[in-house]
Amino acid sequence: SFEIEINGNLVFSKLENSGFPYEDDVVKEVKKASNGEAVQKILKSRPPCVIL
Repeated sequence: SFEIEINGNLVFSKLENSGFPYEDDVVKEVKKASNGEAVQKILKSRPPCVIL
């Protein structure tokens, strides 16, 4: 599994979203946390890599 937590809050879960988060969304939430703002769960994801 792949999960991202910020200050104990689950921000992204690959198991829930069936893919990986976009980097810009992760950076946005980290910046919000560093400014003392509440973080939100990331709901957008890109499909996982498939090797044929």
